[in-house]
Amino acid sequence: MFMSQGEEYVIIKATISSSLKLQFKLLCIERALNMREVVNILISEWVISDGLMLNLDFHECNESNGIIKATIPRELKIEFKSLCARRNLTLRFVLCSLIHHYVKEHEQSYRLHPENQV
Repeated sequence: MFMSQGEEYVIIKATISSSLKLQFKLLCIERALNMREVVNILISEWVISDGLMLNLDFHECNESNGIIKATIPRELKIEFKSLCARRNLTLRFVLCSLIHHYVKEHEQSYRLHPENQV
């Protein structure tokens, strides 16, 4: 736990498949994004949308040999945990689902614009 600009931050972590973690990492590197910041944004957007999610059923969330960590505001973690509980979902499953959706969405847009490919 630490303070930044008067706000208390805490670490959140979850296990996901190593292949999904690698896809996410490469996507963030290609776009010069910080993985922890992207996770923070994904969680924030999910909480703001009151738990709306497109796809909650895929096999990659059953594998758990990679670790994702992010530093998020303490209040956001409380809201995230509360919303997961209300939806009867685990934090790990939601985080894995959010990352999976993010990777698939951005990989598809990358393929649609071949000029971005190396």
